[in-house]
Amino acid sequence: MAKALLDQGDEAGLTRRADSGDEQAAELLASLLLGRGDEVALTRRADSGDKQAADLLAWTLLRRGDEMGLARRADSGDEKAAELLRRLMVAGGKEVER
Repeated sequence: MAKALLDQGDEAGLTRRADSGDEQAAELLASLLLGRGDEVALTRRADSGDKQAADLLAWTLLRRGDEMGLARRADSGDEKAAELLRRLMVAGGKEVER
C-alpha cells in the first residue's frame, strides 16, 4: 500500500500511513523528504518520534561529518545518532566520552 501511495505521488496519504505506524510508509516518506532536500521536514518527523526519519537523519549527518548535529541528536536521546557519533569520533581519533 505504501509503495502504491509513493508511486501515485500521494505524499499526504503516505504521511497518514506513516503517522499511523506503517513502518514501510515511514521509511518511504523519510527517503522522499531527504531525496528532495527537505531536511527540515525530516528533522521534524525525527523529533516527533519517527524512528525511520531519525535513523536516516543520523546517517545523513554522519555522511556529512556533522559531529555537532549528531551530538545534538544524541543528547536528545537519539540512540542511532549516539552510535554514529561514537563511530565518527573513533574514526577521527577522538576520545569517546559518551
